[in-house]
Amino acid sequence: MNFKGTFFAPRIDLSAYKRALHDELKEQLAFAVFQYLDAVLAKVPVWSGASAATFLQLAKAIDFPLSISPAVGRGHGVAFGQARGTGTLDEGSKEGIFLFTYATTLAYLIYNESNDGNASPGPGQYGKLIQPGPYHFQQAGKDAFDKVAKAVRLPSPFDSLKFRRITVGR
Repeated sequence: MNFKGTFFAPRIDLSAYKRALHDELKEQLAFAVFQYLDAVLAKVPVWSGASAATFLQLAKAIDFPLSISPAVGRGHGVAFGQARGTGTLDEGSKEGIFLFTYATTLAYLIYNESNDGNASPGPGQYGKLIQPGPYHFQQAGKDAFDKVAKAVRLPSPFDSLKFRRITVGR
């Protein structure tokens, strides 16, 4: 008795899935950083523009439209702040790790993050603040980032399935 049959053997195209995964995570990282910047910049007041300018490198990394309008006659702060802030994206240079960094050495932004600069003036402060701290921008940014991160869904591996036809018997 001879049996004849055709089977289809599924296999995941791992390289196609990794590409889809990388593209999705890269896109989601940019969206999370966008939401992060939107949240932190809503908390950080603009006077000379220095504090907001510390975020310019990170904003540029994702094409976030960051326009800073300092109070009249105080525009020198943008360059000052930009020189004291860093921001980078790492879009999977180590397999499976997608992250961003933001850092600043702007003393009064750091101080006003958790202090009221009018009640207790911080380093470099030379007048009363229109919007004294604490700003708590780090928590606002974390919350915005976490909201996006929790909603991320990985691509379906079924989209990367390939089938091989196997014929048995004659």
